[in-house]
Parts: sequence; structure tokens; C-alpha cells
Amino acid sequence: MCNNDLLILLAISDMRFLSLREKIILKEKLDNITDLALLSKEDISLLLHRPLRTKNWCGSEAVKKAKYSAQLIEKYDILYCVYGSPLYPPLLLEIYDPPYLLFVRGNHQVLCDTECIAVVGTRRPTVNGMRAASEFASAAVRDGKIIVSGLAYGIDAAAHCGTIAAGGHGVGVLACGLDSVYPVANRRLAQKMIELGGCLVSEYSPGTVAQKWHFIQRNRIIAGLSKSVLVVEAPPGSGALSTADFALEQGRDVVFHHSAVRKNAYRDVEMTDVQMRRNMLKTVEQYVSEGAQLVSSYEEYCQLDGSYITDRQLLL
Repeated sequence: MCNNDLLILLAISDMRFLSLREKIILKEKLDNITDLALLSKEDISLLLHRPLRTKNWCGSEAVKKAKYSAQLIEKYDILYCVYGSPLYPPLLLEIYDPPYLLFVRGNHQVLCDTECIAVVGTRRPTVNGMRAASEFASAAVRDGKIIVSGLAYGIDAAAHCGTIAAGGHGVGVLACGLDSVYPVANRRLAQKMIELGGCLVSEYSPGTVAQKWHFIQRNRIIAGLSKSVLVVEAPPGSGALSTADFALEQGRDVVFHHSAVRKNAYRDVEMTDVQMRRNMLKTVEQYVSEGAQLVSSYEEYCQLDGSYITDRQLLL
């Protein structure tokens, strides 16, 4: 793919105010990055047959950002996969609102493995939770599975450490561009994952810094890349439970580790029970009461029949 096409892809990918379908349509209508730089908001509205609500479009700035991202792609040897291309992860094609462009550092082939398992949880885990995540991940990769997580502090990092300790492949899904790692403290962990044949993934073009809202959006990709999701210690309202919700919406299996229902798993929650009910935040116990299964180890996870891992009709 020529540099001109890459710049168009990068600029369109960063147009967060467009749907996937609209990005595909816009790409088909553009032959040159110069044409995109000259487009006004009204021009784009005419091309897509709907008014745009965004106030932040500037064609020249979009092209400037695309050129910077292209330089970082070359510098960091970043692969990019366009929606629908042969390199695009097959499981991700099945979700609602898949990324138009996916960026990968490392071995992209692990993303085509349909035996990926996501391991997610709180950034402030207990010792039991850290051990549970690490041991589960180690056992899973020894059995040939791929571990997917968000490379955040706490449970995510423990799962990745367990994967590395067992010499397995892991996938870290980031909420920023792949020219950097957030949090910075996990940079060495990320590098080790790549060295062992895993990879880092993001839907954000290189040069994009992490924003608060990126993390929730990132969680749909963690779930989307995975056959199933294991939640280890997740307080009400946590990002880990949002990943579980995305997984259920995508028709994936969700299980909870027994450590998730222990009282000490909620030490980072400062709300009272009354406040939880008032805010309508769902607890792990509610997921379990609605049909989600509990496991204590990877071995128990393997004993679950897929049709009984969650009662999706009850949970949705």
C-alpha cells in the first residue's frame, strides 16, 4: 500500500465522529490525501448524506497528524490492519463497532488464534487476586492458549507476568498509540511480551495519548479478541465489569474467579451498599446469581461446557 493510501487510512481512522460504514464509504471516495485536507465539514456531510455534529474537524490538521503517525509507524515497526483485510483478526470482525484500523506491534499472527482468553480485573487487587490471575494465565498458555488483557496495573499485569513466566504468548490492548506504553511502569513488561512472540494492539494511531474514555472503548477490543473472559476481582463500576458486559453483548463466554466474590476483593470500593444500589452499579454477585459460573483454576475453567459458562439470555 502506497504512502498516500496510508495517510488517507490514518486520517479517516482518527475521525471518531464517523461510523465504521461511513469510514469505508469515505475511503472509497478519496484518491489523494490532498483532497481530504481540503474537505470541510459540509463537504463530508454531502459525501455521507448526513449532517455532521462534530465541531473539531480540520482537514489540514488531520493530514498533519496522519503524517506524524506514519513516521511513528515506520520508526516502531508497527503493522496496521484495515477492517476486512486478510490480516484483520477474525474474532474482531464479529463484534459491534469493530475498529476501522487496528495497529499491532509484535507477532500479529497470535491475533488470528481463536483460543484467546481475556483475563481482566481491578488495578488494586489483593494478593490472592494477583496470584489467581498469574496462575490461571500460566496454566492457560501451557495449554496452548493466548492471554489477552489491558496491560494495566494490578490483575492485567499479573496475568501478563504469569504468561511470560510460562513462556507463553500474550496480547496487550492499549488505550494509546503503540509508540508508547501506558502505564509507563509496564514498558518492560510490554517489551518482554513482544520478545516472547506476543504483541501489543491498539485502535489509536501512533502519537495518540491515552484519554480517560479510551479505556472503556479499549475494553470492547479485549473482549472482541477473546473466545471468553475471566474476571478476577472487580468492584462495581470497574472497567473489568465493562469488559464482561462487552463480552456478553458480543456473545462471548464470561466466567468469574472465586476471588472476585471474596469480601477483600472490594477493598478499593469506598461506596456503601446504599450508594451502590442508588447508583445501580452491578456487582459480581449479581452476575453469578444470573447464571455466570465461578472457577478457582484453569483446570476448572476447562471442565465447563461452553453452553453453561454463562446464561447469556439472563445476563443480557
